[in-house]
Amino acid sequence: MALMRRTPPVCSTDWFSVDSQHSMEATVAQLGLNSGAIPTMSVLMRFLILKYYSQYYSFCTVGNDFLQDVPLSRIVLSLYDQLNTSMLHAIDNGCQAFVVDEQGAERFLDLYMPVHDLARQRSLDKSLILLIAKRNQTHLFDRMRVHEAFRELANVLIVVYDEQERPTDLYNTVVDMSDVLERSVNVAMELVAVKWTSWKNHSFFPDKARDLNGYVLRTSMCNYLPFTGYERLVGPRNWQCLRFRDRQAIDMVGWHRTTAPSFVL
Repeated sequence: MALMRRTPPVCSTDWFSVDSQHSMEATVAQLGLNSGAIPTMSVLMRFLILKYYSQYYSFCTVGNDFLQDVPLSRIVLSLYDQLNTSMLHAIDNGCQAFVVDEQGAERFLDLYMPVHDLARQRSLDKSLILLIAKRNQTHLFDRMRVHEAFRELANVLIVVYDEQERPTDLYNTVVDMSDVLERSVNVAMELVAVKWTSWKNHSFFPDKARDLNGYVLRTSMCNYLPFTGYERLVGPRNWQCLRFRDRQAIDMVGWHRTTAPSFVL
Protein backbone atom coordinates (compact mmCIF):
# COMPACT_ATOMS: atom_id res chain seq x y z
CA MET A 1 0.00 0.00 0.00
CA ALA A 2 1.54 3.26 -1.11
CA LEU A 3 1.73 6.02 1.43
CA MET A 4 0.78 9.48 0.27
CA ARG A 5 2.29 12.49 1.93
CA ARG A 6 0.15 15.58 2.16
CA THR A 7 1.72 18.80 1.13
CA PRO A 8 1.17 21.35 3.90
CA PRO A 9 -0.64 24.49 2.86
CA VAL A 10 1.50 27.43 2.01
CA CYS A 11 0.97 30.30 4.43
CA SER A 12 1.36 33.71 2.97
CA THR A 13 3.67 35.97 4.93
CA ASP A 14 2.71 39.09 3.04
CA TRP A 15 0.54 40.59 5.77
CA PHE A 16 2.54 43.78 6.04
CA SER A 17 0.17 45.46 3.57
CA VAL A 18 -3.01 46.19 5.46
CA ASP A 19 -6.23 46.25 3.49
CA SER A 20 -8.53 49.05 4.55
CA GLN A 21 -11.40 46.58 4.43
CA HIS A 22 -9.91 44.42 7.18
CA SER A 23 -10.69 45.23 10.77
CA MET A 24 -7.96 46.24 13.17
CA GLU A 25 -8.68 43.15 15.25
CA ALA A 26 -7.86 40.91 12.33
CA THR A 27 -4.58 42.73 11.79
CA VAL A 28 -3.58 42.52 15.44
CA ALA A 29 -4.46 38.82 15.61
CA GLN A 30 -1.75 38.03 13.06
CA LEU A 31 1.04 39.39 15.22
CA GLY A 32 3.42 37.02 16.94
CA LEU A 33 3.98 33.31 16.33
CA ASN A 34 3.27 32.24 19.89
CA SER A 35 1.07 34.44 22.04
CA GLY A 36 1.90 32.35 25.11
CA ALA A 37 5.56 33.45 25.08
CA ILE A 38 7.05 36.82 25.90
CA PRO A 39 7.25 38.59 22.54
CA THR A 40 10.29 40.27 21.13
CA MET A 41 10.39 44.04 21.15
CA SER A 42 9.69 44.09 17.42
CA VAL A 43 6.52 42.03 17.82
CA LEU A 44 5.36 43.98 20.87
CA MET A 45 5.97 47.38 19.30
CA ARG A 46 4.20 46.45 16.09
CA PHE A 47 1.22 45.27 18.11
CA LEU A 48 1.11 48.47 20.18
CA ILE A 49 1.40 50.75 17.17
CA LEU A 50 -1.30 49.00 15.16
CA LYS A 51 -3.69 48.79 18.09
CA TYR A 52 -3.23 52.17 19.76
CA TYR A 53 -1.63 54.51 17.21
CA SER A 54 -3.85 53.75 14.21
CA GLN A 55 -6.34 56.37 15.43
CA TYR A 56 -3.79 59.15 14.89
CA TYR A 57 -3.06 60.93 11.64
CA SER A 58 0.63 60.10 12.09
CA PHE A 59 3.16 59.33 14.81
CA CYS A 60 6.79 60.30 15.40
CA THR A 61 9.76 58.21 16.46
CA VAL A 62 13.04 59.31 18.00
CA GLY A 63 15.85 56.76 18.07
CA ASN A 64 15.50 52.98 17.84
CA ASP A 65 11.79 52.12 17.70
CA PHE A 66 12.11 48.39 16.81
CA LEU A 67 9.68 48.95 13.93
CA GLN A 68 9.93 47.77 10.34
CA ASP A 69 7.47 48.20 7.48
CA VAL A 70 4.68 49.61 9.63
CA PRO A 71 1.63 50.36 7.43
CA LEU A 72 0.99 53.68 9.16
CA SER A 73 2.22 57.21 8.65
CA ARG A 74 5.47 57.45 10.61
CA ILE A 75 7.74 60.49 10.91
CA VAL A 76 11.32 59.64 11.89
CA LEU A 77 13.05 62.43 13.84
CA SER A 78 16.80 62.64 14.32
CA LEU A 79 18.06 63.32 17.81
CA TYR A 80 21.16 65.06 16.48
CA ASP A 81 19.67 67.22 13.72
CA GLN A 82 17.76 70.19 15.22
CA LEU A 83 15.21 68.07 17.06
CA ASN A 84 13.29 71.12 18.27
CA THR A 85 12.69 72.41 14.73
CA SER A 86 11.87 69.04 13.19
CA MET A 87 9.60 68.19 16.12
CA LEU A 88 7.69 71.45 15.69
CA HIS A 89 7.20 70.81 11.95
CA ALA A 90 6.07 67.25 12.64
CA ILE A 91 3.47 68.32 15.21
CA ASP A 92 2.09 71.01 12.91
CA ASN A 93 1.80 68.38 10.18
CA GLY A 94 -0.29 65.99 12.26
CA CYS A 95 2.09 64.06 14.52
CA GLN A 96 -0.03 63.22 17.57
CA ALA A 97 1.81 60.28 19.15
CA PHE A 98 5.43 59.46 19.88
CA VAL A 99 7.86 56.56 20.31
CA VAL A 100 11.13 57.60 21.97
CA ASP A 101 14.09 55.47 22.99
CA GLU A 102 16.29 56.07 26.03
CA GLN A 103 18.89 58.17 24.22
CA GLY A 104 16.30 60.75 23.23
CA ALA A 105 14.04 60.52 26.28
CA GLU A 106 15.39 63.45 28.31
CA ARG A 107 15.83 65.72 25.30
CA PHE A 108 12.33 64.93 24.05
CA LEU A 109 10.70 65.58 27.43
CA ASP A 110 12.57 68.89 27.80
CA LEU A 111 11.28 70.03 24.40
CA TYR A 112 7.74 68.69 24.66
CA MET A 113 6.07 71.66 26.35
CA PRO A 114 8.07 74.53 24.74
CA VAL A 115 7.53 73.07 21.26
CA HIS A 116 3.81 72.59 21.83
CA ASP A 117 3.55 76.19 23.04
CA LEU A 118 4.80 77.25 19.61
CA ALA A 119 2.86 74.70 17.59
CA ARG A 120 -0.36 75.49 15.75
CA GLN A 121 -1.80 72.05 16.44
CA ARG A 122 -2.31 71.40 20.15
CA SER A 123 -4.56 68.36 20.39
CA LEU A 124 -4.71 67.02 23.93
CA ASP A 125 -5.15 63.33 23.19
CA LYS A 126 -1.50 62.46 22.67
CA SER A 127 0.35 59.27 23.55
CA LEU A 128 3.96 58.43 24.34
CA ILE A 129 5.83 55.12 24.40
CA LEU A 130 9.25 55.29 26.06
CA LEU A 131 11.71 52.47 25.38
CA ILE A 132 14.37 51.99 28.07
CA ALA A 133 17.09 49.36 28.42
CA LYS A 134 17.02 47.67 31.81
CA ARG A 135 20.61 48.65 32.59
CA ASN A 136 19.66 52.34 32.41
CA GLN A 137 16.27 52.11 34.11
CA THR A 138 17.25 53.50 37.53
CA HIS A 139 19.03 56.58 36.17
CA LEU A 140 16.26 57.57 33.77
CA PHE A 141 13.45 56.91 36.25
CA ASP A 142 15.10 59.24 38.77
CA ARG A 143 15.16 62.02 36.17
CA MET A 144 11.61 61.43 34.96
CA ARG A 145 9.93 61.35 38.37
CA VAL A 146 9.96 65.15 38.61
CA HIS A 147 9.64 66.09 34.95
CA GLU A 148 6.78 68.52 34.32
CA ALA A 149 6.16 67.26 30.77
CA PHE A 150 4.19 64.34 32.21
CA ARG A 151 1.65 66.87 33.46
CA GLU A 152 0.59 67.30 29.82
CA LEU A 153 1.00 63.62 28.86
CA ALA A 154 -1.72 61.40 30.23
CA ASN A 155 -1.19 58.40 27.93
CA VAL A 156 2.30 57.11 28.68
CA LEU A 157 3.65 53.58 28.45
CA ILE A 158 7.23 52.82 29.49
CA VAL A 159 8.69 49.57 28.14
CA VAL A 160 11.84 48.24 29.84
CA TYR A 161 13.67 45.56 27.86
CA ASP A 162 16.68 43.31 28.40
CA GLU A 163 19.76 42.49 26.32
CA GLN A 164 17.81 39.87 24.38
CA GLU A 165 15.44 42.66 23.27
CA ARG A 166 12.47 41.24 25.14
CA PRO A 167 10.31 43.30 27.51
CA THR A 168 10.91 42.71 31.21
CA ASP A 169 8.70 45.36 32.82
CA LEU A 170 6.07 47.82 31.64
CA TYR A 171 4.94 50.94 33.47
CA ASN A 172 2.25 53.60 33.26
CA THR A 173 2.81 57.04 34.75
CA VAL A 174 0.70 58.41 37.60
CA VAL A 175 1.09 62.14 38.18
CA ASP A 176 0.56 63.64 41.64
CA MET A 177 0.38 67.41 42.12
CA SER A 178 0.22 69.18 45.46
CA ASP A 179 -1.54 72.08 43.74
CA VAL A 180 -3.03 72.06 40.25
CA LEU A 181 -1.74 75.61 39.73
CA GLU A 182 1.85 74.60 40.46
CA ARG A 183 4.15 73.35 37.71
CA SER A 184 6.03 70.90 39.94
CA VAL A 185 4.89 67.31 39.75
CA ASN A 186 5.64 63.96 41.33
CA VAL A 187 5.53 61.16 38.79
CA ALA A 188 5.07 57.59 40.00
CA MET A 189 5.85 54.62 37.76
CA GLU A 190 3.01 52.15 38.14
CA LEU A 191 3.98 48.60 37.20
CA VAL A 192 1.73 47.05 34.56
CA ALA A 193 0.78 43.51 35.55
CA VAL A 194 0.84 41.79 32.18
CA LYS A 195 -0.03 38.12 31.85
CA TRP A 196 2.16 37.13 28.94
CA THR A 197 0.01 34.09 28.27
CA SER A 198 -2.70 36.51 27.12
CA TRP A 199 -0.79 39.75 26.61
CA LYS A 200 -2.69 40.73 23.47
CA ASN A 201 -5.86 41.18 25.53
CA HIS A 202 -4.22 43.53 28.02
CA SER A 203 -5.07 47.26 28.13
CA PHE A 204 -1.67 48.95 27.92
CA PHE A 205 -3.14 52.47 28.01
CA PRO A 206 -5.76 52.48 30.81
CA ASP A 207 -8.50 55.08 30.97
CA LYS A 208 -7.17 57.66 33.41
CA ALA A 209 -10.32 59.77 33.23
CA ARG A 210 -11.98 57.41 35.70
CA ASP A 211 -10.09 59.08 38.56
CA LEU A 212 -8.91 62.65 38.01
CA ASN A 213 -7.28 62.86 41.48
CA GLY A 214 -8.63 66.35 42.04
CA TYR A 215 -7.47 67.76 38.72
CA VAL A 216 -9.63 70.66 37.57
CA LEU A 217 -11.28 70.45 34.15
CA ARG A 218 -11.98 73.74 32.37
CA THR A 219 -14.28 74.34 29.44
CA SER A 220 -14.66 77.45 27.34
CA MET A 221 -16.77 78.77 24.48
CA CYS A 222 -13.74 80.33 22.81
CA ASN A 223 -9.96 80.21 22.90
CA TYR A 224 -8.13 81.53 25.90
CA LEU A 225 -6.38 84.87 25.92
CA PRO A 226 -4.55 86.39 24.15
CA PHE A 227 -6.45 84.99 21.18
CA THR A 228 -9.94 86.11 22.23
CA GLY A 229 -11.50 88.03 25.04
CA TYR A 230 -14.81 89.55 26.01
CA GLU A 231 -16.14 92.62 27.77
CA ARG A 232 -19.32 93.11 29.76
CA LEU A 233 -21.55 96.00 28.65
CA VAL A 234 -24.47 97.48 30.59
CA GLY A 235 -27.32 98.95 28.57
CA PRO A 236 -30.72 100.55 29.20
CA ARG A 237 -32.83 99.08 31.98
CA ASN A 238 -29.69 97.40 33.37
CA TRP A 239 -29.57 94.70 30.69
CA GLN A 240 -26.12 93.27 30.18
CA CYS A 241 -24.37 91.61 27.27
CA LEU A 242 -21.00 90.04 26.56
CA ARG A 243 -19.24 91.38 23.48
CA PHE A 244 -16.36 89.28 22.22
CA ARG A 245 -13.11 90.76 20.94
CA ASP A 246 -10.68 88.99 18.65
CA ARG A 247 -6.97 89.73 18.61
CA GLN A 248 -6.44 90.04 14.88
CA ALA A 249 -3.36 92.24 15.11
CA ILE A 250 -1.29 94.02 17.69
CA ASP A 251 -1.56 97.77 17.95
CA MET A 252 -1.09 100.29 20.75
CA VAL A 253 -4.15 98.98 22.54
CA GLY A 254 -3.51 95.40 21.61
CA TRP A 255 -7.05 94.58 20.50
CA HIS A 256 -9.28 95.02 17.46
CA ARG A 257 -13.02 94.98 17.96
CA THR A 258 -15.03 92.67 15.76
CA THR A 259 -18.69 92.10 15.06
CA ALA A 260 -18.77 88.81 16.96
CA PRO A 261 -22.13 87.74 18.39
CA SER A 262 -23.14 89.17 21.74
CA PHE A 263 -25.00 87.33 24.44
CA VAL A 264 -27.69 89.13 26.41
CA LEU A 265 -27.80 88.24 30.09
